[in-house]
Amino acid sequence: MKKAMSGEIPPDPSLLNMASNSMKNKIENVLSSLNLDMTSSNNKNNTATNINENNNSSSSKPQQMSEEEQKEKQKVLDNMKNDIKKFTDIFIGKNSSEKVDKIIKTEVFTIDIKSNNPNDTEANKKKEIEERISVANLTECENILRKEYNISKSTILLLKKVEFTAKMDIQRANNPDASQGLTFEFIDPNTMKKLDTKFCNNTKSPINIPFKRGERLKMDVYEKSALINKGLDLYNNDSPAFHSRCFKTNQIDTGADVSINFKRNNMFQNTTIDCSPGCEYQGLNEDKYVKCICDTNGNQESSNTGDPYIFDPLPPMNYDIVKCYRETYNDVI
Repeated sequence: MKKAMSGEIPPDPSLLNMASNSMKNKIENVLSSLNLDMTSSNNKNNTATNINENNNSSSSKPQQMSEEEQKEKQKVLDNMKNDIKKFTDIFIGKNSSEKVDKIIKTEVFTIDIKSNNPNDTEANKKKEIEERISVANLTECENILRKEYNISKSTILLLKKVEFTAKMDIQRANNPDASQGLTFEFIDPNTMKKLDTKFCNNTKSPINIPFKRGERLKMDVYEKSALINKGLDLYNNDSPAFHSRCFKTNQIDTGADVSINFKRNNMFQNTTIDCSPGCEYQGLNEDKYVKCICDTNGNQESSNTGDPYIFDPLPPMNYDIVKCYRETYNDVI
């Protein structure tokens, strides 16, 4: 067994399982005590209809949670998250001369701690993908922190990423496709001081987050469509091609030009994928990761969700042909 660094407690499985099970029971108690409908606030208010809706009478539906109740329950869960973050500090160590590199996974949280050496970027990325955890490019934030704290480039900062189960976010707890939520911290290995990421608040960082049930994604169809249809993302109901007749779209198998209703009924995958607030959805990559560009704030969780979704039908006539003519004219000019 590899010798632990000075001041470090090795990630003993029994200790981790004990902490994870304790947290899991607390989370279940918080959520089960509610017995409320927590999904209504997630539904988008637009012309589409979520196919999860049913025709149950109002008397048979669970009571909706009030905003105040949500805040109180979320506060309990947030306090638990902070406890987990403090608990995971014991796996970092206090000897700055030793390289840190470990990924620890439990049912409730995943810890990724490493010496953030730029020479190891590709190796770290490969390992993270193998473990199905988030891959984040935080270089810009790191550079800002070095400047603020006067840390030389020769010092290899420690990076601790903690991902929490979606069950710890009331807004996403009932969504089977909600990913874990990513938070991160940079640490000066010489002082073991955590660097305040508020200095990075005005920056954006690319963060790739695994889609929880990746087996649902039809990546061959998605990739083929992306090659032949500009502006059409089969998992993004905000794609302009699903809302405007002015986008020329080819059928994936035949290459024939198709109508907007055909696109909605036959090409859209009936699943919309979104990044969390503060993040902008940028599509999927070949590893079935959701690409997000996120506000860089270590304490704000970055995540993704998937929801069943269908469009309301549009009339078949080209009532907006004049609009398309104007758009085309403006493009030419």
